[in-house]
Amino acid sequence: MKFSVKDRIIPCPKNIKANESFTFFRNRTKVILKAEKSPILSNAYEMLNSLCSDGYINPDFIITLKKIDEYYEYKELEKCINKKQAYIIRPVIKDKIFAGLDLMAYTDVGLYYACTTLYQTIIQISDKEIEIPVLEVSDWPSIEYRGMFLGDYIKCLPYTSMLKLNALDYVYNTKNKEKEKEIYSDCDRYGITPFSAVFEWEDPAEIFEKLYKSEHKNNLLFWMNEQWDEAELYYETTRILDAFNAYSKEDNQLEAGIITNFKGDKTFDRIFNQPLPNNFSISYCDKTKTYNTDVREITDASIAAFAKNSGKFGIYPMIAFDINTFFLWTSPEFIQFRCAEFDRIKAHKVMGYTPYACSFLKFNISAFAEWLWNPKGRNTIDFIKAYAYRENLDYDKYENMLYYLTFASWSLQRSNFVQCLNEETVDFKKLKKLSRPKQMANDAQRASKYAQLLENPILINETQATYSAIIAYDLTKKLLRLSSLKKPNRRKYLICREKLDEACKSVYTSLMGWAEHMKKESGAYDTYIHETAKAFLHLPSIFNKFESESIKASE
Repeated sequence: MKFSVKDRIIPCPKNIKANESFTFFRNRTKVILKAEKSPILSNAYEMLNSLCSDGYINPDFIITLKKIDEYYEYKELEKCINKKQAYIIRPVIKDKIFAGLDLMAYTDVGLYYACTTLYQTIIQISDKEIEIPVLEVSDWPSIEYRGMFLGDYIKCLPYTSMLKLNALDYVYNTKNKEKEKEIYSDCDRYGITPFSAVFEWEDPAEIFEKLYKSEHKNNLLFWMNEQWDEAELYYETTRILDAFNAYSKEDNQLEAGIITNFKGDKTFDRIFNQPLPNNFSISYCDKTKTYNTDVREITDASIAAFAKNSGKFGIYPMIAFDINTFFLWTSPEFIQFRCAEFDRIKAHKVMGYTPYACSFLKFNISAFAEWLWNPKGRNTIDFIKAYAYRENLDYDKYENMLYYLTFASWSLQRSNFVQCLNEETVDFKKLKKLSRPKQMANDAQRASKYAQLLENPILINETQATYSAIIAYDLTKKLLRLSSLKKPNRRKYLICREKLDEACKSVYTSLMGWAEHMKKESGAYDTYIHETAKAFLHLPSIFNKFESESIKASE
C-alpha cells in the first residue's frame, strides 16, 4: 500500500497540497525561529531541530518559523474561525530549487501546530538523511477547545498535544503545589489551556479574587452540584454571573463558566435566555445523557440554537466502552458520528471522557482529535489508512479487520451485556437487544482472522474478546429463556451452560492477555480489565438450575 504525504498527518489539515519529496542531509538542514522564545516555541523548535544535526554552516534547506504580521500578503486565514490556532506552511523556491519551508501563524500555539504537522510529514531515512515534501498547508480547527477528561490524560500531554488536543480540566486533587506548578508548566509547554475546576464556594466573588487575582488562574469552571434542583442551579448561576461581570469590567481577559448535569430542557432555556457575557461558557456533562453511545444525538434544539447563536457551549461525551466497565472497543464510526454533531451545533469545547488509561484508547483518541479538528476532512476509511501508517500496520489487513469488527463491537456495547455483568448484582432485565447476534459473531470471527494475519497480539485479543463476548451474550439469552420454562430441557440447558463456560473463559483469557501487553503503559489502570475478565469468569455460575454436570454436544 502506497501512503501519501496527507496520510502521515493526524489530524488532517483543512487545505493541503503535497508534491514530490526531496532528500536532504541532516547536517545541511537548519531551523530558524524568528519570534521571541516561549516555552511552547522552544518545544516546537526542539521538535524540528531534532531532525537536523550539527554542521549546517551553509545549509541547503532552511525551515523558518515566524509570526504573521500586517504585511502578510496571503489571505487564506483572514476569515477562518479560531484564528489563534491557525497556521500556514509554504515552500520556499529559489532558482527553481526547493530551498526551504516557511511556517507562519498569528500565535505561538499556531506555530506549534505548524511544527507538529510538518514533523509528521518528514521521513527519517537514516541518521544522516531526511526526506521533506514540497508542502503547502493552510489549517485551523473547527472547534476551539478539544481535550480529554480524567483517566491518565494528564500524563499523556506530549502525545495528545501532537494530535492538537488543547484543553485540560484541572480537577486533580493534589495538595502538592510543586506538582500543580509542574502540571501548569506542562500546559504552557504543549499549548494546553487548563480549565481550573471549582467544586465548592460560598461566595463566587471570593473564588475570582483568590484564583484569578491572586493565583493568576483563568478559565474558571464552576461544577454545579448534581443534587441541586432547577431553582438552585439557576440561583447559583446568577450569583456566579454577577461576580464574573463585576471582575470582567476591570479585566476583559477573564474567562469562566459553569458545568452542569441535565435538569431538563426548560432549565437550559432559562439559563440561555440570560444576558451571558462573551467570555462565559455553559457546559454539559451527564452520566445518562452525554455518556451515551446510542445512535442518537445528545444535544437538543435549545442547545443547538444557543451554540449556533455564538453562545459558548461545552460538552463531555463518552468515547470509551462505558463509564464503569472496561472492554476493548475500536469505534471509528461512533467517534465520527459524535464529532459531526458537535460541529453541526458549533460547540465551543468538547472533552472526551475516558475513565481509563489513554493507552487503552489510542485509536479512539486519535479519531476524536481528527474529527474535532476537521469534521469534514477524512472519511473513516481514509482515517484508518492514516492511523495504520502511524502505527506501522498493514493497511489492507487492518482496514478489513475493522470493517468486520467495528459494528459488531458497537452492537455488543449497546446491548449493555458487559455492563450488566460488572454490576454488584447482575440484573439481566437491563439487557438490550443485540441485533443479529450470529451475524455479529461471524463478523467478529472474520476480524479475528485478519488480526492474526497482522500478527498483532493486542488486536488479536480485542477481536477474540469481542467474538467470545457476543457468543456469551447469545448463550446467556438462551439460558434465560430455558430458565423461564416450567419444564426446561435439561440436556439443552447443560449444553448451553457448557458452551457459555467455554466462551467466558475465552473472554477472560483474551482480556488478561491484553492487560499483560498494556501493563507497562497503563500502570494501576489495568485493574479495570481484571474486574471485567473476572465478571465473565463468574457468569456461568449464575446458571445452576440443574446439578453441575457436563454433557458434550456430540452425545
